[in-house]
Amino acid sequence: MAHKSSEVSDMFDIEPRTLFVYESEHLIAPERTPTQRRRYSRRDIERVRLIRELTTVSGINLAGVKVIFSLMEAASKQRLPLPEADFPELAAARHLWE
Repeated sequence: MAHKSSEVSDMFDIEPRTLFVYESEHLIAPERTPTQRRRYSRRDIERVRLIRELTTVSGINLAGVKVIFSLMEAASKQRLPLPEADFPELAAARHLWE
């Protein structure tokens, strides 16, 4: 089931503009309806959850999140192991890059 921007922003108590920033930074990629409205998949929502965790809990800025996401994508493509003990939130989210 796809969700509207307003639904996702309510889930995380963020402004819809924040979702647009995440999209412009290529951290999420919502689908578009024929009328160009954004629809967020479960994967998009999981990525937003991880972005929020990294930024609010770990204090990482969006530039850092982009680097982490790039590294996760590369690790997934190369089937490299992750140091799960040190980064359990990333290890648990590995499926987002597969």
